[in-house]
Amino acid sequence: MHATFLTDLPPELYATIASFLEDDRRDLYSCTLASHDWHRIFNPILWRDIKNDPASLLLSGAAATGSLTRYGHYIQHLELACQTEDFGEFLALAPTSLPLLRSIELIGQVDSDEMIGDLLRRCSQRHGGGVGLQRLVFEPDGYGGYFDFRRKSVEALMEHVSTLEVFCVEKPWISSREIQQLLRSTPRLKVFYILPRDRNERIDLSCCLNANDVVLPEWACTSLEVFGCPIGGIPRPDIAREIHDGPVSKLIPEGDQQESLALHTQVYSQLARLTYIRELRMGIPYDTHHEHYHRYDRESDRQYDCLAMSLESGLDLLRGLKNLQVVALEDMEVGIDAEDELKWAKQHWPDADVTTTEFGIDQDIESTLPEIEDRSSYSVFEYEDDDRYSYYDDDNYDDCDYNPYDSDSEDDFGRRGYSNTLCQRKINRG
Repeated sequence: MHATFLTDLPPELYATIASFLEDDRRDLYSCTLASHDWHRIFNPILWRDIKNDPASLLLSGAAATGSLTRYGHYIQHLELACQTEDFGEFLALAPTSLPLLRSIELIGQVDSDEMIGDLLRRCSQRHGGGVGLQRLVFEPDGYGGYFDFRRKSVEALMEHVSTLEVFCVEKPWISSREIQQLLRSTPRLKVFYILPRDRNERIDLSCCLNANDVVLPEWACTSLEVFGCPIGGIPRPDIAREIHDGPVSKLIPEGDQQESLALHTQVYSQLARLTYIRELRMGIPYDTHHEHYHRYDRESDRQYDCLAMSLESGLDLLRGLKNLQVVALEDMEVGIDAEDELKWAKQHWPDADVTTTEFGIDQDIESTLPEIEDRSSYSVFEYEDDDRYSYYDDDNYDDCDYNPYDSDSEDDFGRRGYSNTLCQRKINRG
């Protein structure tokens, strides 16, 4: 009887065999120690996916033995929970070229633009001879956490524009022109998302796409499915509202109706080309529950220089976005909840859930709650065991998980509902 050895099998079967061992990476590691042939076969597979805390045993052991330096060039998917110091140590030990790296996810905080740019250059086609980055996800942890993603990081990322498909960086320190530069240079981009995931922080609208920068050439990312980015800088002479410390007009760029309409048309025309888009998120609700909230914050921080989202402003230009499932316009001064606009949306966006926030005088949250014995019927914001956000409203929403960073499923961005029943209005498509 002729014995069949592993090395006799076609190379394409090695990954299939290894997939049965990946639930316990120790088994996969043991295979690399069996023989030189097995080491040659299984070592690249062992290093293919690194999902680790730098302080954990795998990377600590790799650092101690120098194996990260020797074998790090096999890494294809990198997921690290780290702070700046940990990230710096990883870069010091990792190879200067990461040619197979195509997916990066960092959770924590890295306050060095240079370090982030360094990692992006190591896997670029130009500097590292790489295959090109497809997925970039940065998720800050805790209140005030951030990634110092700015000029040097953007410059390094521009070396990946031909391959980039997912860009999810919460609150990056990038300008409107840099946002526009990315959108017009990334033909394969499917997800562009810079809104904060943490509802305890209001989006810093300095990281916002200014309507004046939405100019030719047209965006290259016509296959975009998820767009999560505030758009501002639009004159709104239609708003005459007064807030606690004066007229809203002081928060809006000056301009007459004609100038406003020209900018609206410019932005609507760009968005109208995104015929594959499923989620259009330009707003995020202001959470009045957190400890950093002060009276009138929500009233002042509401976005007034946004797209009016009204038929008068040119909303009908977006009638072709038939795949829309989510339109998030929270805490924005929009007109889409007017009667004519509701009829229009139901006709042209039949599957879309449109969420807006009604304007209200900002008050302490306790003074606005109805007098009811059991407040458990009001929604809360909580984590689930799998550390994914759950947003739900007991009366108006279905329970839904939202994790914009999970690329394992076909639907990378699940539908999202919000829990603040006092200020949220969800347009029911019935």
